[in-house]
Amino acid sequence: MSVVEARLQRHMSIVHLVEQHVQLDLTRGLREVLLTQSFAHSMQNFQPEDREVGTGGEAVCTIADWYVENVLSDAKSAGVLFSPLDKCFKSTRPIGRIAAESVTDLAELKAFVRIFGPYGVDKLSGSIQSQLTKLLGLLEISLRTNKEILEALACNLHNQAHCESKLQQVVELETAMANCLLVGHMLSMRSLLAEATAHVLRSNTPLLFSLFSDFTKHAPVSIPETPNLLRMKSVASQVGAVEDGDAVMLHSILTDMEGSTEQSWALAPFLFVACMTSKVWKSTNFNIYTGGFTTNVYCLSRFSPNLFFWVVIWCALCSSSCRWYTSV
Repeated sequence: MSVVEARLQRHMSIVHLVEQHVQLDLTRGLREVLLTQSFAHSMQNFQPEDREVGTGGEAVCTIADWYVENVLSDAKSAGVLFSPLDKCFKSTRPIGRIAAESVTDLAELKAFVRIFGPYGVDKLSGSIQSQLTKLLGLLEISLRTNKEILEALACNLHNQAHCESKLQQVVELETAMANCLLVGHMLSMRSLLAEATAHVLRSNTPLLFSLFSDFTKHAPVSIPETPNLLRMKSVASQVGAVEDGDAVMLHSILTDMEGSTEQSWALAPFLFVACMTSKVWKSTNFNIYTGGFTTNVYCLSRFSPNLFFWVVIWCALCSSSCRWYTSV
């Protein structure tokens, strides 16, 4: 994206030079073209009831779909991993002709934000949220399928033999683990996009950014969570004005999900207990160059940090099936 931005800036300088000799507003025409390629539909949080479809938006839709398909879903099996150390995604093999880190670091995402503006951020963030909604739906199915097993596990945490027996009975554990890792993987992308957006807004529209950041910091807790307030929090999360942006997006998704109940998600900590016994941990190694594990397992902590750390402590103290913790 930085290459595209550099070429656009070069064309803009040529247009400004031409405008000095002709009585035409060529800059406005170029901006209209960029807006046409950026506007796919109205922004979901500012105009939730007006889902007007734009006449253009092909460019931003193509780029957003490419990110979701090749970086987040890794459809080409390029071994895409999130690198916390470098704050980007890396791939063991090129995705087509490019490496993942060349299009997912902060510099490239900031270029994306500057080119496509708020409509581009809303489109990519909406694509991430759509994928997360599907994954959370699958996880809720796993929670309901294993409800009796997880409830029995919750009631017998003091009995190590009983816990190990129940952990072995969890249905489709590896699928649930893979979905949890994908959720964390996508939340990492959301965090990078929000950070890049915050950098751009802080530099170009500091007043607008301060409105969001100050509201989230100083808004009274006693304010009822009306739909308008939730949309405001979602926008602040998109632009990186809140620290717990992952929690805001997950809360928004679970609130909108049909049939989602607190009773089902109350068993989520015990599903994390079961995930600690997944076969993924046996093939996991720490890479000092990326600052993360080779199987992306650290992305599990982005899904629910508090639950994750509680589970790690419980596994270390109570379950002999989680010896991976002491080895890590």
